[in-house]
Amino acid sequence: MRILLLLLCCGSAFSQTYSFLTPASKKVPSDVYYDYLENIQDSLGNGAAGEAYKATLRYNEDGKAITQAYTDSLIRLGGGYTTLLFKDTIANSFTYVLHKRTPEETAKEQEYWTNYYKEDTSNRSKLKNMVLDELTLIDMEGNTYTLESLKGKTIVIDFWFVRCAACIEEMPELSSLKEKYKGKDVAWFGVTFDPKDKVAHFFEKPRDFNFTIVPDSRHITDRFGIKFYPTTLVIDGSGKIVYVTDRDDFKNPIKKLRKAIDGTLKNK
Repeated sequence: MRILLLLLCCGSAFSQTYSFLTPASKKVPSDVYYDYLENIQDSLGNGAAGEAYKATLRYNEDGKAITQAYTDSLIRLGGGYTTLLFKDTIANSFTYVLHKRTPEETAKEQEYWTNYYKEDTSNRSKLKNMVLDELTLIDMEGNTYTLESLKGKTIVIDFWFVRCAACIEEMPELSSLKEKYKGKDVAWFGVTFDPKDKVAHFFEKPRDFNFTIVPDSRHITDRFGIKFYPTTLVIDGSGKIVYVTDRDDFKNPIKKLRKAIDGTLKNK
């Protein structure tokens, strides 16, 4: 199980435009591009998204065409390089620009992430031993689960999203863990902020994830202050959160999760 940082709320303060881009080019987040690639893949079949990705134009800030390999090499070496993504809203095409951050941009980003980590550490501490007074989960079929309907059960909630590689990687382990508790009073939920249609599309391919899937749940991820994915919670039969994934703990997380679940069952 690995932890992946979710880069959703960190928007670059960079706002410069480039003369070599079309007037219709607007800076966009990476999700817009990924949706574009997925649509191409769905429309044209295997390999189409890869070809579209290779065909995406890339420039340095002087307007010189560069390769993906060159871009990756500079970013790996450090030095404050990043990429900015622009979409031509008329041609529906995308362009990457290799941008070197200014000292001011670097300082601002470092300050942002320092605060982000502090907030996450504080939030995890607050979550542990918190007693919930209400919880409502609605699955893909429209079935509703509440704290009242689940009363007495141990609740395992895994927060994930469809583009989270670490989330997908841990799914088989979590599914195997669930099988070990078959017949026990444990309810298993995979909660995501992704909309139902995107989640349904994700599961069109075989996925080893046997949790009850709860889509369209940004309000729940926000309520629990989830900043890193995957994050797993264990809630005991009285509604108390007894386990929260340690953000930087990469050793035996499944073993610790199982220990937390066992602890709730022993108290029954």
